[in-house]
Amino acid sequence: MNNLLKIENLNAGYGGIHVLFDVNLDCTRGEAVAIVGPNGSGKTTLLNSIFRLADIFSGSVILDGTEMQKEKSHKVTGRGVGYLRQEGNVFPGLTVEENLKMGAFNLPKGEVGERMEEVLSLVKPVVPFLRRTAGTLSGGEREMVALAVSLMCRPKLLLLDEPTSGLSPIASAQIAELIKNLKDKTRLSMLIIEQNLKILFDVVDKCYLLVSGRIIFSGGPGELQCDKELMRTYLGLA
Repeated sequence: MNNLLKIENLNAGYGGIHVLFDVNLDCTRGEAVAIVGPNGSGKTTLLNSIFRLADIFSGSVILDGTEMQKEKSHKVTGRGVGYLRQEGNVFPGLTVEENLKMGAFNLPKGEVGERMEEVLSLVKPVVPFLRRTAGTLSGGEREMVALAVSLMCRPKLLLLDEPTSGLSPIASAQIAELIKNLKDKTRLSMLIIEQNLKILFDVVDKCYLLVSGRIIFSGGPGELQCDKELMRTYLGLA
């Protein structure tokens, strides 16, 4: 398997708080992977560990053959990781265009305009908002902008933390369609946390179920849906 990301025996948390225990995970090129589990199970901490926003106590995070567990977060972006965080993912006082340029901080200045054109071709609903201040947009519009910003750094791997959280059904469907479009049209690998399992299972190739900081299931979305006990006990679905 051509793994882009490989996590081995990861133990991580914050300061003296141990959140993740011996987590093993892999993501191949072009693969979309779901991280599911109850609230407080450590899903965001897993993404934060990859992006070096959490403390790694032991284990390895290997991206494209390079160990990342000792890198600084700004260097992780340069290595090819984009992160759509659940909160604080746009600068409200800047225009959408300025936000996009901020997302390309790791690119040579001469490549920014070309990359913006590429991103806007993938996230077309953002185009009418370019001159608007991000703080004047609706929640769904801001999330589309944030998705576009996360793509500006030319990522190989995109981390998505609950991209439809708090959005209306219409806005959620728009975000889901954009993510599916990325999956279909690029070789971008994705790790996705998402409470809307219908959206998630329609997009991803593989699922990891994280409970109390430990992986207790890995397999295809169909396999997880067929395990009624796991679905009922940990995801609240019959």
